[in-house]
Amino acid sequence: MLGVIKSIDGPVTRNSINKALASMKPVSYPLAGSPYVFGPGATHAPMQATKVMKLAKAPGPSKPGTGSSCRISSSSAHGAGRSISPGDHSGSVMNSYFTAAVAGLAAGGAYALLGVCAVFTYRLIAVVNFVCAAIGATGAFAFAMLAEEGLPLWLGALGGVIVGAAVSVAVGAVMTHWFADSPASTKAAVAVALLVGLAAVGLRITGGQHPHNFPALISGSAFRLAGVEVTKASVATLLLALAFTLAANLFLNRSHTGLQLRALSERPVTAELIGIPVHMLSLWAWAVGGAATAFALILIAPQRAPNFLTLSLLVVPALAAALIGLFRNFWATLFGGVALGTIEGLASVLPGLGEYRTAVPFVVILAVLLWSQRGACWDDAR
Repeated sequence: MLGVIKSIDGPVTRNSINKALASMKPVSYPLAGSPYVFGPGATHAPMQATKVMKLAKAPGPSKPGTGSSCRISSSSAHGAGRSISPGDHSGSVMNSYFTAAVAGLAAGGAYALLGVCAVFTYRLIAVVNFVCAAIGATGAFAFAMLAEEGLPLWLGALGGVIVGAAVSVAVGAVMTHWFADSPASTKAAVAVALLVGLAAVGLRITGGQHPHNFPALISGSAFRLAGVEVTKASVATLLLALAFTLAANLFLNRSHTGLQLRALSERPVTAELIGIPVHMLSLWAWAVGGAATAFALILIAPQRAPNFLTLSLLVVPALAAALIGLFRNFWATLFGGVALGTIEGLASVLPGLGEYRTAVPFVVILAVLLWSQRGACWDDAR
């Protein structure tokens, strides 16, 4: 409303306000089912999540012993007093499930991209990167701070990506300098410690005393699917995850540098003996992963709580997606991340499961671990 009033050129009167509202462009909002707009539009109720329902007694007397019959009528901007038959009800339930699944694709794209970045880091330097989401959160908050200083959004995004890459290189320097020859369990423990430390510092700098607003780098609606406005940011996240998956596969399997990095992961001592620049390639791998995760969180941060810890804990669904690909298959990780987001969306509308939807990644992790150990358990049973 304030934006519409500010756009009026001349005196602010009833007529000028009505004219400005009638000519305004639709305003999209992530929580609304369709853009807000005054005047004629395709829909008149942006918030499609709820409808006003009432029980109305059906006409005609009821038979003794059968109880009074009633019908359910729906009041909405599309019409009032429309009776809903059982068939209509089942159709609306299925439509709500489909709508929730489509809405979960936005989160699924982010999980897929973060998961692919985790697999990329693991395949190159054999480290389970628990700190990847915290690194991305650092870049996202740097972007928000630069935007608050008046920097253009794309320049701020570039700055955030550079900050994410720099922090990732710093983490990689610690891992490669002091823990290059350590066992996988030690590297994982160090990564968890770095996650806790980075989250503590991030909360201290960007906590409740210093609230930040995340502007949308890519705003607007791309298209409408199943009654849900699919934002351009969601589409960009899915396309970025797909592009990174394809690029990582081609890079590791077709390029000379990719083969060197695979040797670095599988035989680091041998790779160093034959002259491969182990330390430099490791830092480049960390920089690429940090830049990708920072850009991913810059895209999805406006749809999340502006909290450093919340963004850092996106590592859980990311690692669940990576585990679906067994930390080796990029395409399985991509599919797993999108599937996780879809399942979370479905869980949000299932009765009694809505408040537990954030536990879906933990359930997936447990299921994959149990499935991976089925051979050993069967052998023991025999």
